[in-house]
Amino acid sequence: MAYQLNAYQTIGKLGKTFGLEGWVRFKTDVAGEAIIASCLKYNRAVFVQIDSFKIPFFIKKLDQNRQLIQFKKINSQEELRELTGASLFVDSTSEFSTTTSQVDRLAQFTIFDEHTNFDLGRIIKIEEYPAHPMATVRINDNDILIPLVEEFIVDINPDEMRIIMKLPEGLYDLV
Repeated sequence: MAYQLNAYQTIGKLGKTFGLEGWVRFKTDVAGEAIIASCLKYNRAVFVQIDSFKIPFFIKKLDQNRQLIQFKKINSQEELRELTGASLFVDSTSEFSTTTSQVDRLAQFTIFDEHTNFDLGRIIKIEEYPAHPMATVRINDNDILIPLVEEFIVDINPDEMRIIMKLPEGLYDLV
């Protein structure tokens, strides 16, 4: 009988606790946010490295705007504080891993500009650039590159396949 050892992929890092209701801050990129949201939606575990072990945790609640997460079965602030600074992983053999570019999973999402209340349209492709990934959206028969950077992203809603962004003025005015 052959056994396959789990391979893990880092998707972020846990920060300090927040408030008294079991929230902890997390840091990740756009792809990591989408993975975490998918893990919540499909009740899949994320793994937290404690000492040299990767321990599975299920997500209870998620606040993507403030990058806060609550885990099921965490019963005290003391237990939560033990997770501070720990790395966050997913099983790389799962469908949520980022083996190619996880950002590619955002293709077909719609980008909405919160600043102008304008629905830019559906992402037709995503390309990796040295600084950050760029989404291509077709507006009036013109392909426009939209930077997928944390500073512009307000929320990613995997249920609605929608990315809400605050884009700089003039980014797509020329079309």
